[in-house]
Amino acid sequence: MIRVGFVFARTDTGWMGGITYMRNLIAAIQAIPNRKIEPVLIVPSQMPDKNLSDFKGLEIIRTAALDRKSPAWLLGKLSEKYLFKRNLALEAVLRQNRIAILSHHARIGSKSKFPNLLWIPDFQQKRRPDFFEPAEIARRDADNERCVAEAHWVVLSSHDALNDLKTYVPAGADKSSVLRFVSGIQSTSRGELGLAELEAKYGFSGPYFHLPNQYWAHKNHAAAIRAVALLKQQGLKVTVLSTGAPTDYRHPKFFESIEKLIQELDVGDCYKVLGLIDYADMGPLMGHSVALINPSYFEGWSTTVEEAKAMGKAIILSNIPVHIEQNPARGVYFDPDQPEELAQAMREVLAAYDPAQEEALVAQAKIDNQAKFVEFGEVYQQIILESLGKQA
Repeated sequence: MIRVGFVFARTDTGWMGGITYMRNLIAAIQAIPNRKIEPVLIVPSQMPDKNLSDFKGLEIIRTAALDRKSPAWLLGKLSEKYLFKRNLALEAVLRQNRIAILSHHARIGSKSKFPNLLWIPDFQQKRRPDFFEPAEIARRDADNERCVAEAHWVVLSSHDALNDLKTYVPAGADKSSVLRFVSGIQSTSRGELGLAELEAKYGFSGPYFHLPNQYWAHKNHAAAIRAVALLKQQGLKVTVLSTGAPTDYRHPKFFESIEKLIQELDVGDCYKVLGLIDYADMGPLMGHSVALINPSYFEGWSTTVEEAKAMGKAIILSNIPVHIEQNPARGVYFDPDQPEELAQAMREVLAAYDPAQEEALVAQAKIDNQAKFVEFGEVYQQIILESLGKQA
């Protein structure tokens, strides 16, 4: 069994999409029948147990080499940045625990020979530089260049991102693979929070759309707010429930602008910001919705879209290239700069909504997604084997 190390050191919620990605990938690996790789989680020694509750049946290694400012952490950083261009402290942990390859972790030094598979989620700073300050564009460009230079292998989340790699960092083309994320989330109304319980817990009533995107500027929440305002003016009051952290480190006042827009358009009774909710409630909240919405201007590979596919839900989504590549069976596309198109799509999807039919579609999707989820894990396993020169 080839032991694959995953470093999980973050304790904040700054990037829920990344946390969800890691959780799903490891679960997909564990679902492979007769698998040849063994995922191992490597965490700081002081990582709270509650932060690891979603990683079931997984070997967990705790190490001071990941404890910020500890002697071992300082030694690793010193050796990586200044002395040897290798994180000797982390390398020692990997070798002591018979880790064959490190996956999806930040670089461990330009001169490290330890096999590592690095993930470049997207090239958003190239495609949408309007969402970044020049300094961050330069930093991201440099990070991608170093990633390609130092990685044993590079994974991309979409063919759209692979095309960007070939354009912007062509040196990585010969050691890269596409690994399309598949969501393992499942939701039916059986055995989880029912609609009445959700209504009581989150303070809404009646049919609703669910927009589960963090409040980053490029996620384009304003389109949904303007759409519900248009529908309200037309005499149709619809509810949109928005979940996700209300923060954007690049635009600290962005959420304030969203709150101001909600107030100006008088749609606080239609567009409800729930913020970060219990992860266990995400599936039921998606499952009981009329449809999901993703109005984003840019994605690497949208978790929201994959969750809709996994649950057999309808989704109204922006017509950006990666959303078209994801190709959800029940997708309805709109121009992200045209909220009136989103409003019309919401009107049509709501009119066609049939709860009885929805139950059947959700049940079938649960069956279909099991095979797709295992395939996701198998594709990753194949990438690991090929990157190490092993036979499948």
